[in-house]
Amino acid sequence: MAREWLLRGVKPEELQRTTAPEQPATPRGKWENYWYHYKWHTLGGVFLVAVLAVMLGHLLVRNTPDYRVLLLTERAYTTQEVDALELLLTPYGEDLDGDGQVEITVTNCMLGEQVKQQYNSNIQMFQANLMAGDVMCFIWDSKTYEQQVPAVEELMQEDNVFLAQLPIEHAGLSEDGCVYNWKGSAQQRILTEMFPKRYPEELLFTVRHPNGTAEGSEELYRQGLALIKRLAAGSDKAPEGYEQPTTTAASARPCPTRARGGDSGVRR
Repeated sequence: MAREWLLRGVKPEELQRTTAPEQPATPRGKWENYWYHYKWHTLGGVFLVAVLAVMLGHLLVRNTPDYRVLLLTERAYTTQEVDALELLLTPYGEDLDGDGQVEITVTNCMLGEQVKQQYNSNIQMFQANLMAGDVMCFIWDSKTYEQQVPAVEELMQEDNVFLAQLPIEHAGLSEDGCVYNWKGSAQQRILTEMFPKRYPEELLFTVRHPNGTAEGSEELYRQGLALIKRLAAGSDKAPEGYEQPTTTAASARPCPTRARGGDSGVRR
């Protein structure tokens, strides 16, 4: 009686046991069955794989420079002016990544306060590079060097130093051995002739010492030292491809900390 009450309104054919649908036997049938049930899952997976492949491809073929250099100056320079400096430095670099060409990327970080907003963003960029230790080679104009280097040294821990001594003997080397001033070099004359009254006669080349937040950047440090050493050694002769326009050219040691606010030691 209870069974009839529970099954009231249910048709007899609905109570018959259903059998599982017959699975396709042929490869084509199996494929059609799979495609019917999983078409959108498959398309979504293929799309995701394609996106990941493109991203991975971009990472693999993305070209990274052999050298990254920070140009710290009071004024901003145009892309053309920075490119010219890169080309002048390139003959003194090495093909570090083995791609068949020497590539030096110079990033201009304008630290003059003429444009307050630009100054604020650039000082943050400079500080980020110092914290990361990913750029070890710096080029300065004299005023920016005199303003910024003591400020950086002031923030360093007691046992750390900012700049390393350069392994060169050259008239353009500062008294403390940490700065190569390319004034009077063939490269300097080429650049100032290309851009009269834009680039200063004095550009100061330095390499950061691999201590403090730059620990672990020893290879970049050695590469920067070698680059400046070759640049100074070739200072009396224009690099190949430029018109001839005429200085003589120490394992690297930490640069002794300068007296705060004192003379930078750069020869004029």
